[in-house]
Amino acid sequence: MRVADFDFLTTARCDLDCPTCGQRALRRARPGYDLAIDQVVELLTRADALGVSFAAVCLGGGEPTLWPHFDVAVELLAAAGCVGEIRVLTNGRDPDAILRHADDLGRVMVTDYPAHRERVDRLVAEYPGRLARWAFDHRPPPAEPLAGTLPAACRCGKPCLYGRRIFDRAPSPDRLVRLGLDLGDPNQSVDLADDWPAWLQRREAGKYTRPICEICISNKRVWDRLSRH
Repeated sequence: MRVADFDFLTTARCDLDCPTCGQRALRRARPGYDLAIDQVVELLTRADALGVSFAAVCLGGGEPTLWPHFDVAVELLAAAGCVGEIRVLTNGRDPDAILRHADDLGRVMVTDYPAHRERVDRLVAEYPGRLARWAFDHRPPPAEPLAGTLPAACRCGKPCLYGRRIFDRAPSPDRLVRLGLDLGDPNQSVDLADDWPAWLQRREAGKYTRPICEICISNKRVWDRLSRH
């Protein structure tokens, strides 16, 4: 089985608190969260045993360069035979953390906020690989589901690892926190020790027609109907 893209929610640590952050509620609810390096090793070991490969793995957060295991994780992923490309989603606070791994990293996505503008400029100038500079406006999620927004035009349909749990879409943990739902609910996620590739394949059916999609700002049909703030 080949997974096109896979996200690691590495840490709740961040030096910013951007209103557009896809994991803002999750970071506030669990501010001490760090993905354990043992969980990264377990995922890679299980993937190898189950014949799973990843076209790309993206390290996100929080701010991944504040994750205590950032350097070790990049080295592990670079050495893993099942990972095609390592990507990073960063706010640009620490260009050196990215640049010292330039030989192993692929695409880097940097959020273009004024707080780190000079450091972002440096990263853009010095990073030798593919780099995308992102700027976001702020559109809070709707208070009620928006009819007519299904099937979702999902921009975050990638599975993600959060602790020992694998979710079928990257922002899922944050949405569940906002809705007051259980992050360990077997209907929403699967444990690393389980047959998570089979679970992901079963979840693909109806993935973009669930009620939660009607309030999710990752659904472009919802996003386009919200007012800018």
